Amino acid sequence: MFSLTFSVVIPVYNAEEHIRQCIDSVLCQDERNFEIIIVNDGSKDNSGTIADEYASRDHRVRVVHQVNKGSFHARCIGLREARGEFVVFLDADDSLKEGALSTIKSELHGSHLDVLIYRAEKVLESGERILMRKIFDDGQVFEGQDKEIIYRELLLSSSLNPMWIKAVRRDCFDAFSLDNYPRIKMGDDLLQSLGVFTNARRIKYVDRPLYNYRINTLGITATFDPAAYESYKVIYRDFLYYPLCQDSCRRFLSKV
Repeated sequence: MFSLTFSVVIPVYNAEEHIRQCIDSVLCQDERNFEIIIVNDGSKDNSGTIADEYASRDHRVRVVHQVNKGSFHARCIGLREARGEFVVFLDADDSLKEGALSTIKSELHGSHLDVLIYRAEKVLESGERILMRKIFDDGQVFEGQDKEIIYRELLLSSSLNPMWIKAVRRDCFDAFSLDNYPRIKMGDDLLQSLGVFTNARRIKYVDRPLYNYRINTLGITATFDPAAYESYKVIYRDFLYYPLCQDSCRRFLSKV
């Protein structure tokens, strides 16, 4: 039986400007049954030092240092270290909203869920906040054949891709061989989301913003990188051939 409810996994690379706010947003939650796993992905600034500082003050914070391998590897390492029943991902320049974990816990346990999807709010550099797109009806549940709706949204738009809008039962994650993905720069959320949704028996969407997503104009998604094309080739190869796709996913893929 799990003693920890949540493992909050934070991949970090050169985020010294915002990492304190990120970590504090978890430590200040009214739900206290969690651990924080920070994976310092070869940061060249003071991010790793700041993370170690928090770990020295709070036993719930653990830090893993590694050479730079990208956010996908960092998340996978965090998953391997996780001990909680559910995993929540948090990017180092983002933050959780007040009461997010208690809201997630209530929904997960009250509805016997494997995955909870929630809404996020964009935080612009000007300080303006914009609510991200509503994906489904509030409280909508997906299981069995209904998961085809999830696959349709996942494959035809990017709304469901981010790992940071999902709380996931840890058992739903596939154990990826990182040797197969030496340097994925783009599309890794899509790959992990496919595995999660395939393994989950019961998924729910709540139309509540529980996450603050900071828009970074210098981030990886804001700049063109020719290597991203190769990353997406790998991802879509696995859509078609990797045995993640159960029958409902395969049926949908055959219609596309």
